[in-house]
Amino acid sequence: MPQQKKSVTASTSVNDHKYSEACTNVVVLVGQVVTEPVDSELPNGNVVTNCDVSTVTQDGRTVVPVVLYDVSKALQIGDEICAVGFVRKRFYRTGGGVHSRTEVVVQRSARVRQKAQMRRLLEHVADDLLTMV
Repeated sequence: MPQQKKSVTASTSVNDHKYSEACTNVVVLVGQVVTEPVDSELPNGNVVTNCDVSTVTQDGRTVVPVVLYDVSKALQIGDEICAVGFVRKRFYRTGGGVHSRTEVVVQRSARVRQKAQMRRLLEHVADDLLTMV
């Protein structure tokens, strides 16, 4: 008799800070904002901010596109941030066809210079991950 597959559901809400127990897509990104953040207003009135964050890896520098929703404090080029979120690949159409973009959707963030806030952010993520095991 074939084994039944478990149904896996994942939250797509960027405001939901709990991670799925069945699978995890968690990113902790610490780096510097390297492109001018661009704010756009969505049809529902929410504001989305797009920018690139540069990080240092074993292979050198990596630039990561990030998306932040309803950021209360404006970001600027040069800001060092710690961001927690998930990787998303989205598809969109232009006159040239279908394109895709892989980006980190930030659910929570803190400035690196705000050590206490950064510590709480990372502790929250660790607590959420530990409840899953």
